[in-house]
Amino acid sequence: MKDLRFNSMVENGISSQEVICLEVIYRCLLHEFKQDVYSRIVINQIGDDLEEFVLKKGKGIHCNIWFPSRSSFPEWNDFEKNIELLDKIHCGLLAIAKYDNKLDENALNAIRKKIIDNKFSFEFVYKTFVKSKKSSLSVKLAVRPLINNFIYYCIIEEDNIVKSKIQIYNGLPCVYFGEFLFYYGKWQARNELVLTGIIKEVEIHVNVDDCQVEIINRTPYSNPPFFTAMRFDISEEEREKAGIDVEHLYSLSR
Repeated sequence: MKDLRFNSMVENGISSQEVICLEVIYRCLLHEFKQDVYSRIVINQIGDDLEEFVLKKGKGIHCNIWFPSRSSFPEWNDFEKNIELLDKIHCGLLAIAKYDNKLDENALNAIRKKIIDNKFSFEFVYKTFVKSKKSSLSVKLAVRPLINNFIYYCIIEEDNIVKSKIQIYNGLPCVYFGEFLFYYGKWQARNELVLTGIIKEVEIHVNVDDCQVEIINRTPYSNPPFFTAMRFDISEEEREKAGIDVEHLYSLSR
């Protein structure tokens, strides 16, 4: 599955930032449970002013479903918000399952149970770089999606044994898995993997012998603009400065 989106069209609904974590978890678990039969699923929380419906669009499917709006929702803690969102997504998926029977209700119930059993805590490996066909050395890229931030890791393995797990980035929630920043890898030598992204602002050099990571800035700015702006662990002043640099950098390409 390429995409699962949940939109709230009511007052006191769930913001786009808060929903990304569960969108990603569902996207991965629908694949794991062989329920990724649609290229795109969109579930809209509606109020009394709109009608409920399920509509197929090409290889995707859209669902409008009514849920009560809770004025106290913004004050809830992360776990309470996740439970509320989980129930909304689950109800939407069940409505889709009843519409054309392509989704299995038992599998959907099992996915919901697994999310609750794991207390919304998951780590997904989304990319693996093997040194060569004859090598047992590999580097895996993994992400831990949280409601406020996504933490990315490099997992260095040899002979199926984990040598090291290194955090490489603490970013804002994103529906993509690092494609813009660190998704493509090239082995420079036996002991080094170089990661890059679509936006070639940085190179991340992973030394598998020393289990060390070096981030190299490839821009003329003191900090790579987009790479910095998408970080979770920076101050508002740093984010504002990075945003100005992003605007300047991309105005040059217009």
